[in-house]
Amino acid sequence: MPRHDFTVVLHPALEGINRRLVVPLTRMRAVREPLPGGAFILRETVPALDGMNEDYRDPCEVLGPAWSGRWLAGFAPVGNTECLVIVQQRYSDTLALVRALARRFAFWGGLAVLAVASGGWAGWRWTQQSKTERPRESTSSGNLGSA
Repeated sequence: MPRHDFTVVLHPALEGINRRLVVPLTRMRAVREPLPGGAFILRETVPALDGMNEDYRDPCEVLGPAWSGRWLAGFAPVGNTECLVIVQQRYSDTLALVRALARRFAFWGGLAVLAVASGGWAGWRWTQQSKTERPRESTSSGNLGSA
């Protein structure tokens, strides 16, 4: 793991202001560090859940409410440098598509279940009706003629 804090160099919140923003190392998890020869590997084995931050916050949230809240982020080292690229998106924006898909699935799935149930009920009703409305066959035996 790198043994230093990180400095935010490029961020939309820093446009137009002359301010440096330092991100403590404790806010970054499982950051890959360049090794001799340009290979990127984790120095220590990190369990999957330890490398994830369920409540990641934008480092620039101290600059205003536009940057506060929960975010999803991906981290990647830049070549054989000490730079790190973070690509982030609001958590709510990311899950909006999933939620919309779930709503559509629930609507169309419910409609399909209703259609099948209606068809089943109509078929049952038709068979019940046809049983009661069938003409009864005559049971009287008549002479068909004698020889």
